[in-house]
Amino acid sequence: MSEENAVEFSFLNELKSNHDTKIKKIVCMWGSGDIDLPSWKLRKMLCEVNLENQKAQMLLLGKPSYIVKNILQTLK
Repeated sequence: MSEENAVEFSFLNELKSNHDTKIKKIVCMWGSGDIDLPSWKLRKMLCEVNLENQKAQMLLLGKPSYIVKNILQTLK
């Protein structure tokens, strides 16, 4: 398992163990400092732990500025 996958699984397990699985907003910062889309796998798993997470808003790098989309829009 890659380090990235291990961090994602750890994050999801923490949400589940705290019974706090609903996400409203997401900002994903990569190691380079860029803010962009979380991995497809993480977005999919967030929706699996709570279907309402499809509506969670994500800040994404757009042109010429940042944009907001929900998880469902990015899984299509």
